[in-house]
Amino acid sequence: MASKLSLTPMKTMIATCLVLAVVGWTAPARAEGKYQVTGIERAACESDAVALCSATYPDEDALLACMRLNVSKLNAGCRPVFIEGLRRRGIPMIDGGAFTIGTHHG
Repeated sequence: MASKLSLTPMKTMIATCLVLAVVGWTAPARAEGKYQVTGIERAACESDAVALCSATYPDEDALLACMRLNVSKLNAGCRPVFIEGLRRRGIPMIDGGAFTIGTHHG
């Protein structure tokens, strides 16, 4: 009997690569990829990157655009981490979300 949610090694590898391409912020060592994605971001957003944006792999810019377009669909663990990454990188949201450059309240 198959489990409801199982990531095969290939899906896990693709998910990891996708998340590595997602927006990152300045963080301790081990950040990877063009956008310097951290382990925290990878853990928070891996499932959303696979579910929403796997067709964009391996194009990091296309993945970022996909995640930005789908920010309202990100899970409760990923969304704030992703938005904070956008803020730290100076990358605006593009789905009409609550955050725009210069409106950080915290």
